[in-house]
Amino acid sequence: MAQALGISRTTWGTLAQMVGGGRSAGSAAGGGGRGGATESMILVRNDAGTTLSPGHIVGLDGIVNTPKTNEKDWAFYLYHKAVKPDPAKFPFAIIIEEIASGKAGYALVSGIHKIKVDVKNKEHQFARPVKDKPEQMESCAFGPARLLYRNEDEGVTEGLVHFPLGESWDWGMVLVETSSKLDAYTPLGITGAVSTPNGSGRDGANAEFLSRVAVKGATPTKSHKDFVITLGDAPGGAGALVPALYAGICPALVNIEKKEHTHAKAEGSGALKSGFSGFARIVHPPESSRTTGTQWCYVSIPEAPPLLFPVALEKTGGDAGDHETQCSFKYTAYPYPKTSGAEELGTNIDLNADDSPYRRWQYGKMKEANFGLALYGEGDGGDPKLFIAWCNEIPEVATCEE
Repeated sequence: MAQALGISRTTWGTLAQMVGGGRSAGSAAGGGGRGGATESMILVRNDAGTTLSPGHIVGLDGIVNTPKTNEKDWAFYLYHKAVKPDPAKFPFAIIIEEIASGKAGYALVSGIHKIKVDVKNKEHQFARPVKDKPEQMESCAFGPARLLYRNEDEGVTEGLVHFPLGESWDWGMVLVETSSKLDAYTPLGITGAVSTPNGSGRDGANAEFLSRVAVKGATPTKSHKDFVITLGDAPGGAGALVPALYAGICPALVNIEKKEHTHAKAEGSGALKSGFSGFARIVHPPESSRTTGTQWCYVSIPEAPPLLFPVALEKTGGDAGDHETQCSFKYTAYPYPKTSGAEELGTNIDLNADDSPYRRWQYGKMKEANFGLALYGEGDGGDPKLFIAWCNEIPEVATCEE
């Protein structure tokens, strides 16, 4: 999580250009951009003590300053030290070609790549490096990489990640699996990764793959974990390879059921459906100028939820407390402002729990809260859990008798 919050994509892009001698993914591969324009590769020296293969995760432990005689490019480019991953110490990168110990090669610091992932919970939609395990990542409730797809919902399996998280506009290619004609700005559920060629060179078929990363997309269903929005037409339907938005803002048809709705969901073919939650946020038109019904809107596909966001709170149990007993109110949280039929974000939230980031310190009778700031984290078993970081409980005040 620290990488996602502490290192912006702009910083990563600048670093990649500096370290890679100005090479972008496209120029290094000898062709067009590899997926989105913001994807970047850097040169690394394998200091992990073992051969690194495509999809391995490494930590970046500073710059190599001394040229090596066995690598002719060392005099012209700066290299990072690639070591075994340690999320507490190093930002991470993903190796994209086989690199023997002590040798140099390319790693991805921004973009989309196929990896091995240990799925801890089928509801997880993010992934993070595992200390001293370059061969795989692990799923988590929230982390530095977006888990676009996994083959299985349990155990070690192949997956596809997009990283680092942050504000960006990213596109890639999608292989259409629906039989019907698709127009631009159609949502598709991600069903898998397009198979990759063998080998690690940058010639022939591999050069073609390096310049075109793609996922498979089908008509959205509730079972899909993540989505893209096509940026081009697919007149032939199945088998077409078209550009698609992974993260950013673009037009989309949305069926606005309530003007107050803030998000849009993809369920089935046709227009998105508005709601108080969903994979896309409606950014235009504003609520004040919306009408109900199907209409063109601008939507934003977020790469990560905001760290803190407002919630409406309703008391569901507990006591107000007194001069000898601490308040024990428990709450149900809803999107703020709460409207009729709003979805519950969390229930029976206990602010006195050991894992609560907001802890009552005082004794005395309290008035219940109706507003708070919340964030998501990991609960028991790795399940996503809503936490209250602050709420507007206030002490009951009365005038003392003389």
